[in-house]
Amino acid sequence: MVLVIHGGAYVNRHHLDLMDGLCDDLATRGIATWNIAYRRVGDPASQWPATSQDVAAAAEHLRLIGAAHHLDLERLAALGHSAGGHLALWLAGQPHLPAVRGVVALAPVVSWAATYPDRPDTCRALLGGSPREVPERYAAASPRDNLPVGVPSGIVGGDQDGLAPGCRDFVAAAQAAGGPAHLVELSGVEHFQPIVRGSPA
Repeated sequence: MVLVIHGGAYVNRHHLDLMDGLCDDLATRGIATWNIAYRRVGDPASQWPATSQDVAAAAEHLRLIGAAHHLDLERLAALGHSAGGHLALWLAGQPHLPAVRGVVALAPVVSWAATYPDRPDTCRALLGGSPREVPERYAAASPRDNLPVGVPSGIVGGDQDGLAPGCRDFVAAAQAAGGPAHLVELSGVEHFQPIVRGSPA
């Protein structure tokens, strides 16, 4: 069973259909998927922790529907791309939610502070200020600042990806913190190829 979380830079012009191709591929392999949406910039009341609350609520909802759909929640994994990769890593580190047994983060955002220089407006909209103004929010929301994740974590990134920096550093830091993490670096691959239907990535 895989809980799937889409990316799209945390803005509401991007939707969960970004992950349709990947979900279809998993289904052909006999793997059930739960493709979820969450509040993003442009939605009402989207400031953090609203985004994480939506992801947590989706995970909790699996407890209600799992039996009816014959879902094996003892083998629940989280998978996300970009912003969704960040949220998958965050979810895996929440012990009070249904236990995620592993996480695959495709080109994830691993540090809000590192993301701020490139996307200050988005960061301010979601977190309510800059890293200097609300450092505690940036720390609480960043997988890099909350290691180890606690479950096996696969970080997949392309070596031509300039939109999700820090994957190598994140894996090294996770391993140093005692977490079972590994990096899969794809040669010649940019940010979006891992979720493009039919892409070798």
